[in-house]
Amino acid sequence: NISRTKKDKIANRLISLKMALRNIRLNFLKSIMVVVGVMGCTSLLVAGFGIEDTLNYSIDYDMDHFYKGDVMLTYNSGSKSKKEEILSNFSSDIELINELRTISVEAYGKKQIKTTVFVLEPNHELIDADFDYTKVMITQKVANDGNYKVGDTIEFDILNNHYSALIDKIGTTFSRHGIYVSTLNPDFASLLDTVSSSFIKIKSTSLKDPETLGEEITQKVEGISIFTTHEMIRVNINNVISSVQMMTLTIKVFAILLAVVVLYNLAFLNFKERIREMATLKVLGFPNSQIAKSLIYETMILVFVGTIFGLCV
Repeated sequence: NISRTKKDKIANRLISLKMALRNIRLNFLKSIMVVVGVMGCTSLLVAGFGIEDTLNYSIDYDMDHFYKGDVMLTYNSGSKSKKEEILSNFSSDIELINELRTISVEAYGKKQIKTTVFVLEPNHELIDADFDYTKVMITQKVANDGNYKVGDTIEFDILNNHYSALIDKIGTTFSRHGIYVSTLNPDFASLLDTVSSSFIKIKSTSLKDPETLGEEITQKVEGISIFTTHEMIRVNINNVISSVQMMTLTIKVFAILLAVVVLYNLAFLNFKERIREMATLKVLGFPNSQIAKSLIYETMILVFVGTIFGLCV
């Protein structure tokens, strides 16, 4: 008896599944429209999550590789190095300080583009550039804009002086696009005669938080215009991309709402179109649960197919 009951249940499920497949075949155009609707909703939803995930990853990546210091100091234009003066006044709080200079240039070689040159101290520890310091690293945006690849020579002029170097690496960055050179290369040693900014790493034994230390350095050392902390930089970046994050949230919400509308319309049309068919099935002895299962199976099949295609898109 138990075995027969199981067989009956399986048979009923197969009948409901066959009814669902029959309905999909008989209403093929409508089924295609449902699949396309679900496919579009799935694509939008995945795209929304993908954009948000990419932005979050990019921010974390830059903060870990290009803003590794606890405090960033911005110097007045044309300032000389402040490293010794800062260390002499705050040696008990500072574990490491690295300076750099940023210069706007027009690079050329394959193609002329406007970009920024970042001049680093030898073995700059607070910017994780990870390239041969006797050569040059460019970021992916510069490579794309100028059609450069590893092994090419990039050229630029600074104050009527011509510079050229071999590209050793194409690096990834979200916000600090440009050409990275080091004064370890003698061709670029003179470029650090003036400094644009510095990164500071605070000692773990220091009693000062980054904001307090930044304020004290700005007040005591002349030639420093502003300071920002690691957290302030993160907040500023988040503020800049907040509109994009709002857009991705809108995409996700409307994708879900659109999917609900598509599936509701499918269920409503199925019910309206098959009132006579369902009445006939009930007269023939089909229970309500089996009729409902056929409608549910039909919806599940179309949603599954639409979701698979949507993920591929």
